[in-house]
Amino acid sequence: MQYYRAFSNVPLSSLTTIGVGGLCDRVMYPSRVEDLYDLMKCVGHYYVLGNGSNVLPSDAGFRGTILSTKGLKKIEGEEFLEVGAGVTVSELANVATEKRLTGWEFLVGIPATIGGLVTMNGGAHGIFMSDIVSRVTALTENGLIEYTDQACDFGRKTSRFLKNREVVVSVLINLAKTEQALIAKRKQTHLQQRAFLPKGKSMGCVFQNPQGVSAGFLLSECGLCGSKEGGAIIAKEHANFILNRDNATERDILKLIERMKSEVYRRFDIQLKEEIQYLRDD
Repeated sequence: MQYYRAFSNVPLSSLTTIGVGGLCDRVMYPSRVEDLYDLMKCVGHYYVLGNGSNVLPSDAGFRGTILSTKGLKKIEGEEFLEVGAGVTVSELANVATEKRLTGWEFLVGIPATIGGLVTMNGGAHGIFMSDIVSRVTALTENGLIEYTDQACDFGRKTSRFLKNREVVVSVLINLAKTEQALIAKRKQTHLQQRAFLPKGKSMGCVFQNPQGVSAGFLLSECGLCGSKEGGAIIAKEHANFILNRDNATERDILKLIERMKSEVYRRFDIQLKEEIQYLRDD
């Protein structure tokens, strides 16, 4: 028996936090790793998606199948937690807090699934998933493979999983026992650090930080805060964010991205590199 839900002609705008994009042919939500693997082998053209928080979909849509990892929800263990790829940060926070575990608090407020965060080595405030990962289980063309933290090839907002299109299905993270009061204090500290970030539909940071400097600072120095294109705007609070303010399209956002890259290169001779991923047929 197969365990998954399937829907046809789904707007990509409903699957991502930026809220743009045309229709995809089909979205499938497997609840077991074996079903995800079977689907990867049989559906043909596909794209694996978590919470869609760092993704820019195409206005033309996606002529294939979106395979969602949101159904992979397990959280097991004590100080070492085995966490499914579809677990959200808030779900991990609830379990870790109940178990009096610390070390994850830097993730608080990030609208992502654990699988996506591992794939992109996401994090905040100078702390990244690679700092707490002990082992990752991923699906490849040859089936399930377990990788130690050293074998994950983590880098600045990247990993072997992103480079090789391997699909993270679970991760073993190493946390530590502590008091509830300390967890609450650390959560509050990280929430306060995120308080200045723009509110609204976005992809998070658009660009990686170049070595030794903030992309947001460079963009701000170029006077790009508040720049608009159609329904998209570069946030005034943080110039490395693009907001969908008024039914923006992918085209609007791409125009802003090109303007941002061009202005930073012209003024600072620095080539910005996108942190976001593009959801396109190619």
